Amino acid sequence: MNLAIDQARLSSEIEALAAISEAEPPVVTRVVFGPADMKARAWMISLCEAAGLSVRQDAIGNTFARWKGSDPMRRP
Repeated sequence: MNLAIDQARLSSEIEALAAISEAEPPVVTRVVFGPADMKARAWMISLCEAAGLSVRQDAIGNTFARWKGSDPMRRP
């Protein structure tokens, strides 16, 4: 498998995520389940869904994104 990474895009996405903060740059502050945290989670989920990943969150807020293969019943 040959995986190519668009470094400019990755850097841009990291900067966009860092900008979602309750503090002024360069500090990144997000209180768990606070407004900035919820905005950052929603942003990350939208990126994952746009990439075709299935996304779920567990009861304590961990977010999981998964790329389903051609056989969704197959387990790794």
